[in-house]
Amino acid sequence: MPAGQSLLLVNGQPAPVTVRPNSTNDPTSLLIDAPGLNMRLQGRGGADDPLGLTSQNALILQSEQTLRTRSLTTARKTMVQPTAVSSGSGFKSNSVVKFYILPGTYLGELPTDASGAYEGRVPVAAGVPAGVHTLQANGYAPDGSIRSLSLGVLVKKSAASVRTLRTGTTVQFAANSDVLTAQTKAELRTLVSKTGKSPITVASLGFVQRSGDSANDQALSTTRAKAVGAYLRSLGVKGTYTVRGNGVGGPGAADRKVTVSVTYRG
Repeated sequence: MPAGQSLLLVNGQPAPVTVRPNSTNDPTSLLIDAPGLNMRLQGRGGADDPLGLTSQNALILQSEQTLRTRSLTTARKTMVQPTAVSSGSGFKSNSVVKFYILPGTYLGELPTDASGAYEGRVPVAAGVPAGVHTLQANGYAPDGSIRSLSLGVLVKKSAASVRTLRTGTTVQFAANSDVLTAQTKAELRTLVSKTGKSPITVASLGFVQRSGDSANDQALSTTRAKAVGAYLRSLGVKGTYTVRGNGVGGPGAADRKVTVSVTYRG
């Protein structure tokens, strides 16, 4: 069914129906009016944000998506589940209204109360491709007749599955020095070869071997962190930088260091 068009069948026969934006209360939703029947429909995204209507006043929906975050050793998966929100009245009491994306994707059902009214939301299943589809709502009228409402809707292409990777390295410094050695620069170039030049975030945190002079330790840890950040920028690495000296590290030579952590899109 073309986007913005509608069809109401009662026992398989066309019946009059009016579909219009809910301009008075919420212009991001549709109102459906027919003799003895009214419904409201709205699409909501993964952040529960209203998706609105097209210029043809077609309802916009979004299919489920998966966001992935992966570090070197762990992975976390978060499901973001857009929904179709609906309410209505004029149905058979204590029955259900079932929702589909045609030709055969079942979204779910919402129960009616003793008065024949319902309210709730059904998830828009993963795998529904972007484009124009038919959203169908089926239920029983109080007299037992079958009502079937079909709407031409637009399913938006959801944000692509995003894989965020995290990696990093630790580079060492000579005593009381903030100068990058040739080896340090080579290690940073190796890091950039993994992440590319457009990461999301770059964190450069400086440390020192404890000297007993806290002010000097703080200053040296900061200049080391800045030196690493400046070198990464000189390589063309973009992103949001956090550059900070952490002051005291520890008593050993291994504490003369900067730790670099980078998140980037895989």
